[in-house]
Amino acid sequence: MLKKSNKYISPNYGNRPENTIIDTIVIHYTEMLDDISAINRLCDVEAEVSSHYLVSKKGEIFCLVPDHLRAWHAGPSCWRGKENVNNYSIGIELDNNGREPFSAALMNSLIKLCHELMEEHPIDKFNIVGHSDIIPSRKFDPGRLFNWQILAENGIGVFLKETEEVKMPDITITQEMLSSYGYKIEITGILDQSTEDVMRAFNEHFNPTCLKIWNEKSQGILQALLMLR
Repeated sequence: MLKKSNKYISPNYGNRPENTIIDTIVIHYTEMLDDISAINRLCDVEAEVSSHYLVSKKGEIFCLVPDHLRAWHAGPSCWRGKENVNNYSIGIELDNNGREPFSAALMNSLIKLCHELMEEHPIDKFNIVGHSDIIPSRKFDPGRLFNWQILAENGIGVFLKETEEVKMPDITITQEMLSSYGYKIEITGILDQSTEDVMRAFNEHFNPTCLKIWNEKSQGILQALLMLR
């Protein structure tokens, strides 16, 4: 059993809907000064936010809300056609300000924690996502500095190291493909702000070196991911 601290308990939680199956992990960064500052906020009843776990830079794992309860980490969200991601997910906050590399100790503990959660719950690798994946219009965490590749190499989530670039299809087709993968996106045939937000979130997860909204490599990665499903 992985060592976890129960030193801090958040009051910010509720019951999950009856017969809920926990099948998703959402990864966040705290965007705060340090782990104690983040814990204080996640345990502040007035803040009305929480997560199930927080992993510190030193690799300490703090359990703030038990798995069977509904933590308040996702907000208005959607993944793979299911709204209200809080209902069926585990939220993990990482002690990181969003502008720095994630420490090796933190990543090592995160990998161990995810392995344990995947053993305890039926969590599909395609359902291990970032906060920005489920709310692309408002959230950016865990950001371009987060190493999704090392998680995938340890059997957690999905990341493709090498893919072919493909020609850019009509925007409608790309929207349909993004929707099929799991993102909430309207099929408008227009490169609108909502579509740009989803494309940005996709690149932050799967093509972090891309500084454009979308490119041929992004399209190739999306196509390859759909073939894995």
